[in-house]
Parts: sequence; structure tokens; C-alpha cells
Amino acid sequence: MTLKEWIKAQLDKTISVQTTLLNTSYADLVVLCWSGVRIHIYMIGDVVSPRAIKRTLQDNTESGINTIFLVDARLIPPDGERAIIKEWLIALQKLNHDKVYVYHVKANTPQIFEVHFEDIFGVEEKKIWYGPQIDFNRLRSYRTYQTQRTLKGNWLIADFGAQAFWKNTEYRTYQQQKDEARRRHNQTRWESWSGYQTWGGMNDHNEREAKPNSPIQDYLLTCYKLLEINHDANEEAVKKAYRQKAKLLHPDTSDLPKDEAHTQFQALKAAYEYIRAANGWD
Repeated sequence: MTLKEWIKAQLDKTISVQTTLLNTSYADLVVLCWSGVRIHIYMIGDVVSPRAIKRTLQDNTESGINTIFLVDARLIPPDGERAIIKEWLIALQKLNHDKVYVYHVKANTPQIFEVHFEDIFGVEEKKIWYGPQIDFNRLRSYRTYQTQRTLKGNWLIADFGAQAFWKNTEYRTYQQQKDEARRRHNQTRWESWSGYQTWGGMNDHNEREAKPNSPIQDYLLTCYKLLEINHDANEEAVKKAYRQKAKLLHPDTSDLPKDEAHTQFQALKAAYEYIRAANGWD
């Protein structure tokens, strides 16, 4: 199965999509929704100009067509690095709620995930944040007005939700830990945090040595402990444990002081969501 065929299969499983067409003369993929919305998906495998992106948006919007751009991971700097980002990538980020959709195939496994370029005060470079794989079920279409100089205009676009993963406190903590580990060991690796994917490479020997001390695995075990359940519990058992603890800690039902209950409930909720994401439970 090719990458495009895989994307088609994921889209065709969503409730809102009637069918997805491959390799048409219009786009890499054409999504036809039950609502009548038509979405053109373009896979960018080489550097493009902002003018070309704007022209595509203009042509599609004038025809009542929504647009999604997916970028090859080879055009994106490694996760956690600092780099000067090309103008066309900055334009795409502003178009898509401060993130870019990136595609990648590793060990014959296709993935589409989010990337954010964060400003660094006083320098032109930006910090590269690799985020979660997209949820195809969040596919939505809408009109956006762009004030940025390169893509200024009123465009029909589509995306996979507006979640700002880089603002998540635990995600940022994880990234800081990873940055420290990178500085200590001068290595990068492919790993995930709560469904977040990061790109890099490391030989098998280093991989085996790093796993026992993985902050991701340590935090996952902490989450299971917070729910007072074994780490090999199935989805139903985890859900049951969460509901039982939630009744005790929710600010509206807990016997604890409201502020304390709120803090503990949020920690419980974050742990539950982390476990679900780590196990790939929808």
C-alpha cells in the first residue's frame, strides 16, 4: 500500500467522507464529503514558493474547494533543533493555526503528524516542535482570513483540528527532558510522548541502553500508579479505574477543598489521557 493509498483508507473510514479519489489531475487526493464539501490535498515533496501556495488557494477558493497541504518530513529540520525556517513553511504554519502537517514513512509505517515552529526571542531561528499524529476523524472545513503578507486573503481550507500541542505543560516538560538528554548523550531518537512523535536516529545499541531510563516510560508508569491500576491493564479496566477516581476527585463531588480537588482531578485526567494515547486507544 502506498502512502496515498493509506491516506485514502484513513479518510474513507471517517463519518464525514463519502469517498476519496487518488491521483486526479486536480490534486494528489480529492476528498468528497457527504455534506457536499470538496477538499483537495496536496503533498509537497520539494521546496515551493509562497506565490505557488497562494495561487492554489486562489484557484480552489474561487471554485468552492477547500485545501490541505501536507509536507514531506525531509523538508523539516529535526525535532528539538533550532533553525531558520523558509518563508513558505512559515506561511503554511500561519495558515493552519500555527502548525504544519508533515508526512513520513518509517519501517513501512506511514504517519502524518503536526510540527510547530516556535519563535525565539532576539534571533531569526525558531525552535522545532514535533507533535502528535493527526486524528483523521477531526477533519473539518472552513473559511479563514489571512492577514500575513505572503498569503493575505480569504481562503477555503481544511484541517484536522486546532489543538495547540506545544502549549501543553507536560509536553513542554517532556521536551525539556529530551533536550537535556540530547545534550548529555549527543544523540537523537524516534520516540513518542502521549502520541507525540519525534524524528531522529540512533543505532540499536544506544536504543537498548536508553530504553530503561526513558522518561516517557517512567511517566507512563506514574500515570498507572495515579489511577491505582497495573500497567498491563486493558482499556476497560483503565476506564473503570478512572471513573471511580474521578468521582472522588471531581471538584463538584469531592470532599476535598475545591482548589485541591481541582488540582488532583486535572492530574488524574491528564494521566488517563496519557495512558490512552500511549496505548493508541481512541
